[in-house]
Amino acid sequence: MTSQKTGGLNLKAGDWVVVRSKAEILASLDKKGQLDKMPFMPEMLQYAGQKLQVSKRAHKTCDPINGLESRALPDTVHIGDLRCDGSAHADCQAGCLFFFKDAWLRPDRLKIFVVSDRPLAEIQPLIEAEFGSWATPATPAGIKQFSAPPPRPSAPHIVLVNRPDSPHEF
Repeated sequence: MTSQKTGGLNLKAGDWVVVRSKAEILASLDKKGQLDKMPFMPEMLQYAGQKLQVSKRAHKTCDPINGLESRALPDTVHIGDLRCDGSAHADCQAGCLFFFKDAWLRPDRLKIFVVSDRPLAEIQPLIEAEFGSWATPATPAGIKQFSAPPPRPSAPHIVLVNRPDSPHEF
């Protein structure tokens, strides 16, 4: 299965993400409370700021309100088995899966690689003790833009790089 390159995030099942803040999400919505015709459900606000795991990409959904049998969903994922409880929709009991647009999520980029001769059961508590209380930064992670090559220098120049303990130092 190939992953779909969308929204610059390229999210896939198993990826960890942080749901953006309420302010960031609301800023992405149009007057109807939608982004690309996908509504942000009020029941989803409780997950703002939380670190959650992507369960799968959402490729299509039915849209009976607009008379469409199904429609494609670019840049959209399901998070775990999060479902609507209907609390903001007259106590609807359908239990629909939430659809999260990539724009409402920020990838959690921290990855720790451990090489050891010790068993994982011994190492895991040490990692949790060191990084378990790591909080999501208040500033959203940046997104690199590679739409244009970097500017070229207008004139030739020399760049000196000092690398301590390299052979040129001896």
